[in-house]
Amino acid sequence: MKIIAFTFLISFLAYQTTLAQYNIPPELLLEEEEEEKPSVTLSPYPIWIPPYFTSCEDDSSHYNSKKECSDQKLLNYIYTTLSYPDTAKTNQIEGMVVLTFLIKKEGWIDPNSIKVLRDIGYGCGEEALRIVQSFNEQLGQWSFFGKPEDIRYNLPIRFKLN
Repeated sequence: MKIIAFTFLISFLAYQTTLAQYNIPPELLLEEEEEEKPSVTLSPYPIWIPPYFTSCEDDSSHYNSKKECSDQKLLNYIYTTLSYPDTAKTNQIEGMVVLTFLIKKEGWIDPNSIKVLRDIGYGCGEEALRIVQSFNEQLGQWSFFGKPEDIRYNLPIRFKLN
């Protein structure tokens, strides 16, 4: 008990000593730090707008209608061609596989850029990879709203048993 009280007394005295070392008011230190930082203005808008399928171009010039059409086609294609792996079914595996790929400024997916970022195993990652590899042939070319540029696209695919 004496050791604990002695340790507490020493830490209290050291704390007081530390406080006594400050001879400049804290407000002055804060003002100096703020002056040294450069001011940066961030845009409230995203740097890029996600691409959409060329087949979704219609007479409308509204990006939202094109993006909704593209999202609907993408989801329909994924969940109609998805074949739940047998090993995942027998082990009752559910979860999300996340893939990433590069859409080139020409509008096609670079097949060498397709990678699985997150896999739940039991063949689910391979099945998701198979589906994304068929996008170029089955879904066609992507279009850009504005200036075309290479874009990295992350796609989550949920595996859920009925």
